[in-house]
Amino acid sequence: MRAHGWRTAIIATDGYHAFRAVWLARRAGIDAVSSPAQFTTSPMNPVERFGRENRELVALMAYWVKEALGLPITDLQP
Repeated sequence: MRAHGWRTAIIATDGYHAFRAVWLARRAGIDAVSSPAQFTTSPMNPVERFGRENRELVALMAYWVKEALGLPITDLQP
C-alpha cells in the first residue's frame, strides 16, 4: 500500500474479526473500515459463535497487554 501511496482500505472479514482487524490496520497507519463477510447463509450455531467471539476477546486482551508492555504486536509498521 505504501509503495502505491494508498492510505485507506476496506477490510472484508467475518464480523467477529472486524474490530480487531480495523484496530490493527489503524495501528499501521491505514485509515480502514470493515465490511463484514458472512460465509454461511444461516445463523451461526450459538456454541460456535460463543467460541469465536471469546477467542476474539482473548486476542484483543493479548494485544492490549502487549501494547501496554511496549512489546511488538504484529510485524506491521505504524
